[in-house]
Amino acid sequence: TTVDRLPELKLDFARQKIEEKPFYYQGKTAGAYLQKNWEANLITNNVQIYAAGRFNTAHTIYYPVKLAGFLNVIPRAGWQGTYYSKTKEVYTNVTTVTTLGTNLQPVTTSTTNILTRDAEARFRSLPELGLETSFKAFKVWETYPGDIINNVRHIAEPYANYTLVPEPNVTPDTLYQFDDIDTLGKANQIKFGMRNKIQTQ
Repeated sequence: TTVDRLPELKLDFARQKIEEKPFYYQGKTAGAYLQKNWEANLITNNVQIYAAGRFNTAHTIYYPVKLAGFLNVIPRAGWQGTYYSKTKEVYTNVTTVTTLGTNLQPVTTSTTNILTRDAEARFRSLPELGLETSFKAFKVWETYPGDIINNVRHIAEPYANYTLVPEPNVTPDTLYQFDDIDTLGKANQIKFGMRNKIQTQ
């Protein structure tokens, strides 16, 4: 199963400082016509092939500070807007068939199918607030001089990342799913992790 992106145009802004202010900006904008192509054996199971135009723009402002000389704290505020040329509507189709049983009495059988169909174009607005905190610790293992490895340094960076996103005006269940952008919705979560890096001279 693949997603065709023809055509697609992207514009990315790496995280950069805003003039002489203590704020940083990061953004990305992309427009594409997307088509979901299912694996051959899934098509035989009546999986719907769908396509839509999508324009997405995301912008985030960061305010990084360092506390106690080692703890990095980065609050952020962002907004993401996405326009869909079409969305989807889920509806129920009930089929009723009446036949005669062995005793010549009518027997009614009902079949319920949940189907989807194209709906109107929509624009989704998705604000976000967040806070990430982390610090770095390292240790150096001295090794014998060699042609490739001269001492090894292990850098460990534990972090916690909190994200708050209110309920958007367009929810994921009304969107055709192409990638992670279409799954975005309400969130109130914290993620813990550890970044590890090995360096040598």
